[in-house]
Amino acid sequence: MRELHDLQALENAFVLSTVHDHSFGFAGHLSHPNIRRGNVNKMGHVSCRLPLSVRSAGALVRYDLDPEGDGHPLLLVHGGRAHHGWWQHLLPLLTEPRAVMDLSGHGASEWRDAYSYDDWAGDVTRVAEACALRTGRQIVVVAHSLGGIAALQPSVRMNDAVLAVISVEGVPMPSLSIRRSSSPSRGFTSIESALEHFRRARDRGRWRQDLVDSVALASIRRDGDRYDWAHDPRTVGVPHPRSIDSAPSPAAVLVGAQSAYRATVDDALSAGPAWLSRIEVPGVGHDMMMEAPERFVTTVREVVRSVTVDRG
Repeated sequence: MRELHDLQALENAFVLSTVHDHSFGFAGHLSHPNIRRGNVNKMGHVSCRLPLSVRSAGALVRYDLDPEGDGHPLLLVHGGRAHHGWWQHLLPLLTEPRAVMDLSGHGASEWRDAYSYDDWAGDVTRVAEACALRTGRQIVVVAHSLGGIAALQPSVRMNDAVLAVISVEGVPMPSLSIRRSSSPSRGFTSIESALEHFRRARDRGRWRQDLVDSVALASIRRDGDRYDWAHDPRTVGVPHPRSIDSAPSPAAVLVGAQSAYRATVDDALSAGPAWLSRIEVPGVGHDMMMEAPERFVTTVREVVRSVTVDRG
């Protein structure tokens, strides 16, 4: 087991001190002055909360935006059981205006009584609209897994604020069965036990290793005398939408050549609409932005460039 230098210090620096108020104290939160200046602490996190918010079907959805840079703004949307901190290591690589957000039920955003992909698509749409208003430019949504499925919904792609959607292995699979927990999480007795659980999860061995513990620490909240993940457990197992209809905004799905989900994603794409482009990324798996950040950014820029050229 890897040693942590000072668990009490980590506890103080990184762990949420509340159970359901996810508006404050979340390690890894980014505000744009910090994004711009790169003010991160020694564990690699920006130590401030997301300062901007929108209302989406009653839930407060938090985001942040750095409007400076060249090109179309990128809105980075995390996957399931994750949060905006999964993107923070990419920010120094981006010269475009960029935004990060937490979907409802995740990270700093409010929890709902129940969840659907329509709700998450609404979250993305509201934030994209806010970012387009602030920057005066259409937004390219780059979304991972669950976030990608939400971003492919017509309410996002048909919105005038959205130029294009790039989904990272996020495709609706209505037949997929994801087991929901029948009992509430019991959490962990220590930060170290939560970290070990995170390290053992599927594909973590493929990540750039300096990111594993830093993202894990930003994913923990304190719940009384125990620790748990900073997402609502009811967000797991939400049924996928039945279909994705055609819409004006171009859309592409990035598929990792070495992803454990490649065959499943390809099956879903084979039954999908012809306008949905498939782009294979060599040498990476499902969490490609954690495995090869530079390659991921290059691929995203190539897709955005092709969309811009195609649209004149």
